[in-house]
Amino acid sequence: MRQVTKVLSSTLVAAAAVGIGLLLAFALPRTLPAAPPDPETPSADTVVHTGRLPGYESAPQNTTPEYFWYLYNGNLSAASDGCLAVLLENTPGNDCAMQVRYTLPDGTVLFTTPLLQPGEYLLNAYPETLPAAGSYGVTLTMLVYHEEEDPAAEEPFATYTEQATLTVPQDAALRPA
Repeated sequence: MRQVTKVLSSTLVAAAAVGIGLLLAFALPRTLPAAPPDPETPSADTVVHTGRLPGYESAPQNTTPEYFWYLYNGNLSAASDGCLAVLLENTPGNDCAMQVRYTLPDGTVLFTTPLLQPGEYLLNAYPETLPAAGSYGVTLTMLVYHEEEDPAAEEPFATYTEQATLTVPQDAALRPA
């Protein structure tokens, strides 16, 4: 009889353990470990660099002071954080600095670049505003200044205009300031 009691007790303890395990497994709410936070998207390179635009190092340089040469991206596409790859260069050999204003057909200025000296380039820029998803014509106005001119106080001595296309995908939005 003692043997039967021991077996019965052991069976009851095992059944209770299995029952508690099943209760914990199925009856209590399940929580998954928290997903790691999304790493913050690093900002694009919006610094003015000295040298040639990467990939265009062998492009011709200005050798005639009467002319003004530049390189620009004619097919802009907004990244998910709103950044635009402007790929803009004030070609070496120029005698003047330049600033470029990007404007939508309705007159909205997307942004104006910093002043680029001859032999400087800009890879990316964040616009001040971003239109809804779609494709837009953009006017680039190259504002050209002599070395002694102050762009904040004086009008450029020359301007050139170019056309580009801006594509804004559905998921594009300006990054928080």
